[in-house]
Amino acid sequence: MTPITPWPPLITSAIQPRWMVWRDGLLTLSMWLLLALLCRHALLTLGAEILLAAGLSDEVPPLDFREHWRRMQPYWTMVGLLLLWLMIWGSVWVLRRRLTKPAPMPQPLDTATEALRHEAAPEALLAWREMPVAIVHVEHGGRMRAEPPAGQKASGG
Repeated sequence: MTPITPWPPLITSAIQPRWMVWRDGLLTLSMWLLLALLCRHALLTLGAEILLAAGLSDEVPPLDFREHWRRMQPYWTMVGLLLLWLMIWGSVWVLRRRLTKPAPMPQPLDTATEALRHEAAPEALLAWREMPVAIVHVEHGGRMRAEPPAGQKASGG
């Protein structure tokens, strides 16, 4: 039974340079501060609601949706522009795909020609093709050799 690999596959045991750790920390902190800055009105309203619920304040913060929409207008404008940009380039892509004639598929190489391209024997190439999983080593100059992974029985080649 194979061990369960954790998800997401994070590299945690690698040694990272000090500058990279500082950079990641500063970027993370700056993004959290930017998020707090963008949400400051909502956070202040939430704080006032918490104080009201705790009985520490008698002041009820007014709900003004017009002010909320006024504050959000630049963001919604940017969302709309990005969607428009995405739709335009998506349409360009679809039109290019429809107007471009697909290239014909190349003729498959016969075993001898393909083996010659990889500097291998045709029998070895046929044996590689029969492996369900193969580790292929590409050596200098394009010469190739394949072997089954550890624990898998070799079927030749």
